Amino acid sequence: MRISTQQVFLNNVDNLSRANSALIKTQEQIATGKRVLQPSDDPLAASQIIKLEQELARTDQFQSNIDVSNRRLSFEETTLDELFNNAVRLREITIQAGSAALGSQDRAALATEVDGIIDQMQGLMNTRDVQGEYLFSGFQGDKQAYSFNDVTERYEFQGDAEQRFIQIGPDNRIASTDSGAQLFEPENPLNIALGLSNGLKNIDTSTEAGRAQMQTLLGDTLTSIDSAQDANIRGRTSIGARMNALDQQQLVNEDYTLLTQETLSSFQDLDYNEAISRLTLQKTTLEAAYASFSKVSGLSLFDYIR
Repeated sequence: MRISTQQVFLNNVDNLSRANSALIKTQEQIATGKRVLQPSDDPLAASQIIKLEQELARTDQFQSNIDVSNRRLSFEETTLDELFNNAVRLREITIQAGSAALGSQDRAALATEVDGIIDQMQGLMNTRDVQGEYLFSGFQGDKQAYSFNDVTERYEFQGDAEQRFIQIGPDNRIASTDSGAQLFEPENPLNIALGLSNGLKNIDTSTEAGRAQMQTLLGDTLTSIDSAQDANIRGRTSIGARMNALDQQQLVNEDYTLLTQETLSSFQDLDYNEAISRLTLQKTTLEAAYASFSKVSGLSLFDYIR
């Protein structure tokens, strides 16, 4: 079967186009450092690459969640430390108030200090996190955790008892917040201090009955402070355990990320030595093909004109 000059021309053009495309592809591979530029290059590898990249993105999100949780829990721990210090001072004042040597002015001065501690504690118990939500309000982050009720004349919890859980691993969730319902109830430190302040201001210790009433108040206050401090310690212990768990999961995620990156590299990364050798061969082959085609095309045109 005879092949026309036009057919020979078209075949050569097609061959040159394919060779040029192969060279361009190799150049792109070298420029990007990736062996698989599109799914058709290696469908099996492309499928694995997509899955591995998704795993890396998911693990990166877990690590971000761990960072957020660590900041929240660290902030919460610091806040509870300050509240504990306030409780320590309340205990000292309560013991001091039991002295028979104190007069009404002395007790009034102690009551003023207690009122200052109440203000400090209310500020701490209504702390906002970096997102501007109340730290101890549970899911009701837009509501102030504690406010004073003018009717009951007590500080009341306004949030809920829920904790916010966050995913830190494929099968691992952790509570990144604590509610005031667990940390401060039923022995609400604000109401403990309020009761002490009111007693120091209003109980008349010049009578036997008044002195007995004061001693009862002070004893009950010390018992309540003990309970509040115990709850505070339990809360900080729980926070410490969770922060340790976050650190451990972070290491697990780092190891998994490294393994996934190595696996991804085996599917995706380019063998530069092989690619450069292939590029050199492709250039040589393409240059020779162009030279040959040029000669053949020239002869065909000459013969046609003649």
